[in-house]
Amino acid sequence: FIESVWQLSQIYPTAFEFNERFLISLHDNSHSCQYGNFVGNCEKDRLDLCVKERTYSYWNYVLQNVNDFKNPLFRPQSSYASEVLLPVINSQTLKFWLSMYHRFDSSLLPKENISNTLAHLVDHTLSLNDHARLLEKRIRELHSMLDGDPTTIPTTASSSTTTTATTTTSNEDVDDSDVEKGNHH
Repeated sequence: FIESVWQLSQIYPTAFEFNERFLISLHDNSHSCQYGNFVGNCEKDRLDLCVKERTYSYWNYVLQNVNDFKNPLFRPQSSYASEVLLPVINSQTLKFWLSMYHRFDSSLLPKENISNTLAHLVDHTLSLNDHARLLEKRIRELHSMLDGDPTTIPTTASSSTTTTATTTTSNEDVDDSDVEKGNHH
């Protein structure tokens, strides 16, 4: 089943919210007996074995690591999002799942996996956007601090240019955490 889902994800790369790492993790953990979700043949067996009280849930692990399992190509509004996915079954569309069946043979795997690289780029872009917002916030705080600071006294130099004299110490003495908390000297 997992192989079939992976084949579909190769044909329809924007239709699945999860990525290849999720499928490999699901495959590995369904056979490892590390999580109780996969112990026993049915729900009755799991109840008889008190699996919920004795083991951890695989789905809690997935929720804790949800960003590792997201497909960066997923588009919920794609043209086939509300349709049943009908695979084209012929020998040209079926692929060998190299990351699953030869993942421990480093000579066969490419050095950079495209989906991993794309996921890292998406994470890095989000991180850069967050950092840009933080810097913009700091700039606004500094502007408001300079505009409303009663210790800032505008003075006129002899060359007719305006300079500002303040009682603030040098920039090296101001800690970023102080700026965020509003602790200015």
